[in-house]
Amino acid sequence: MSEAVLLWVYASSALIAVVVIVATVRAPGLSSLRVGLLIYLTGTAWWATVDLLRVMIGSSSVQVIEAWTMPALALVVAGVRVSVHGATHPGRKISAPDAVGFAAHPVLTVIAASLPMLWSLVAVKNADGSVVYGPLFWANAAITYSIFTIATIEMFKGRHASSVFTSRTAPLIASIWSIPLVASVVTVVISSPAGIDLTAPSFALTSILIWRTVVPVEMRQAVRIARSQVLEELADAVIVLGNTGNILDANAAALRLVGALGTVAEFIDKPLRQTWPFIADAAAHAGEHDLTVSGREVVLDVTISPLAAANGAPSGRAVVLRDVTDAV
Repeated sequence: MSEAVLLWVYASSALIAVVVIVATVRAPGLSSLRVGLLIYLTGTAWWATVDLLRVMIGSSSVQVIEAWTMPALALVVAGVRVSVHGATHPGRKISAPDAVGFAAHPVLTVIAASLPMLWSLVAVKNADGSVVYGPLFWANAAITYSIFTIATIEMFKGRHASSVFTSRTAPLIASIWSIPLVASVVTVVISSPAGIDLTAPSFALTSILIWRTVVPVEMRQAVRIARSQVLEELADAVIVLGNTGNILDANAAALRLVGALGTVAEFIDKPLRQTWPFIADAAAHAGEHDLTVSGREVVLDVTISPLAAANGAPSGRAVVLRDVTDAV
């Protein structure tokens, strides 16, 4: 592979990581999961930049270049650990002991890379001028892959408590994570420290896949939580209907009003007229209605608000039913 192509590949990898960092920061809110993704992306950008310098400087500084890839790898794995922790412990902030545990490996690798006396243990120069990986490199690799494996196991173990790493998405995320792992193994097996590094481009690719898989799911979950908190606090009954009259949502007050048992999930997508026929006509016309609901004579004041999709097309209506029997 020519030098120009390598420069383009590594520069593109760093740019991709930076772009995804910006997208992650601009997304509303900043959960522990996305903090982990930012750490992951920082390590990816770092690694791609080091590889870029490797091509520009040449093999003369291979030891120092290889030493500074260790913190990049440590950051990537630390990002995975933080993301898994955030997704499998929703609502729980990162404690000081947790933060120390997450930061220990990256800090140690930065210290090691900062000491010139250790560079020869990362990449060993032979008498014939060739360069091979040293004991410090292999020790860091063993620690890294062990941490990676533990984080993956924690993801699968905690998937039942997570709205992001579910039984469906956890295998997908594990498959995505396997891409840079395979690239790393291939790089070490077929190349020397001065050779072509496939790991940074693969991390850049997976950063896009992970962002597309994880962040939208997390943001939708945050919206659902916010909706639930607001809707459930309302004293008035609220029923959200689609264009065809199917029930899209309802709060606890609505279930109490109609005498429904169970949760709203049992009524989603069912026609209102078939499910709660005694309020179907009232839900179609605003104003006061005398009704018999659950064997009780009530007067309901109905307010209807049209709903629209993002493109402006009608998507249904929100029906608010206020019991004004006592006032009447």
